[in-house]
Amino acid sequence: MSAPGKPSLSFSTKFFFSLGWPVEYIVLRSLELFVLFYYTQVLGLPGSLAGLALFIAMLVDAFADPAIGAFSDNLRNSRFGRRHTLMFIAPIPLGLALAAVFLPPDNIGQWALFAWLTATTIAVRFLCGLYIVPYSAQLAEMTREPAERASLQLYKSIAQTLFDSAMLALAFNVFFIKNPDGSGGQSDASAYLPFALTLAGALIVTTTVSALGTWRKMQQVERESANDTVGSAGAHKSHVSLTAVLSSWRKVLFGSLNIRTLILGALLTALATSVMRSLASHLGVFFWELTPQQIGYWQQSAIPGFFVGMIIARVCAKRVELISMVKLSLILIICAVGVLPLLKLSGIIAPGQVLFSALLSSNFVMGTGSGILMLVAGLVCAEAADEDEFLTGLPAQGFLFGFVFLATKMGSALGKLLSGTALDIIGFPKGATSVPVQVTNTLALTLVASVVVFGGASYYFWSRFHLPKQRHREILSALQERRNPSPTATDA
Repeated sequence: MSAPGKPSLSFSTKFFFSLGWPVEYIVLRSLELFVLFYYTQVLGLPGSLAGLALFIAMLVDAFADPAIGAFSDNLRNSRFGRRHTLMFIAPIPLGLALAAVFLPPDNIGQWALFAWLTATTIAVRFLCGLYIVPYSAQLAEMTREPAERASLQLYKSIAQTLFDSAMLALAFNVFFIKNPDGSGGQSDASAYLPFALTLAGALIVTTTVSALGTWRKMQQVERESANDTVGSAGAHKSHVSLTAVLSSWRKVLFGSLNIRTLILGALLTALATSVMRSLASHLGVFFWELTPQQIGYWQQSAIPGFFVGMIIARVCAKRVELISMVKLSLILIICAVGVLPLLKLSGIIAPGQVLFSALLSSNFVMGTGSGILMLVAGLVCAEAADEDEFLTGLPAQGFLFGFVFLATKMGSALGKLLSGTALDIIGFPKGATSVPVQVTNTLALTLVASVVVFGGASYYFWSRFHLPKQRHREILSALQERRNPSPTATDA
């Protein structure tokens, strides 16, 4: 692995690494922004069943991710390496599974539709984890330099932002455009499969190119660390035993305080943002009464904010404690999501008085907070992996990132279940072109309350993470000394 004093990572390595991250966001966005709306408003599946299907899929995947991470940590003597063996397997099946989500059989019953959504989303989430968990472990392995890690985070965040912008532009300006006669838009069932096939093709290409582009670099890294102690299970095996999995759970639940607070903070952050994204389409169409094009611009307004947030985080990462930036990002997100709906609900802003520019500005602020969080959270995870290796003597980056993905996916699953159930509880009509004001107000209040409560709880747990910069520098020096002991220490 890179160490202080070693050359910086090349531009090509950073570029190819960045191309692997958008797959997670493409899958997450499609499930949150489009699938719930498609299955409830277009296909007529009850919101509670749609939410339950997405919850089951995310829950299965969440518990699979730590096992995938541990398997990748312990995968030895593979031609393609510990990380890339799985990264080469996943892309094509993942693309096919994503397309299948939007291709349910015609004229099937409610429970069969529920079963189809459950099975296809389980496949999507598992295959995405098969790629993204070993991919993410590369962040902690390619380099130990905090500045280089921040650079990798910046590159992958830029790639995510560009792909998000392209996806939203295609969705709302090409596939879901409203026709002059009022047809089309997100209620057009025929638009979803072509849109999904486009996403699937982009997903397959970017993940494969990323894996090919980082393969040689990771081969070098794995050769240099060949004598390290193996994986979180501590044995030279390529399979995952029940004992190792249970040991991993004990480590998270009763071991390091920093890992425990990191997992809980990530879970609650994902829960808050999942509710926000899952109900965004409903809110845009019925509460704010936006056209499909306006919804696209509204969603895209977060993108320049995302760039601003990443720049702020990149500039401040060397000078400001990482957790302070995480807390700032959460405050920005909570305020941006809650202020305008609350002003309208309280009567301070009358219906029709909310300027579209105000919606764009609030989403810009939300994007700024998300940009800071996206860049800094990955650095916090990598530093937690350094601390864990220092304390245990066992490098287990795949294990830790697997549990982080477990937490975020459990939070996302709970958010989708809560969103779908809320639609049924408040009596949100299916396939309606207009909805009573009281129903849309209840929906907006549910969204705001969820983001404030769960976002506030995530702020509390993130704030308990404690790994000052000076302590991290000491840990890096100690790890470097272990790998390359000085002659005096060796003689002793």
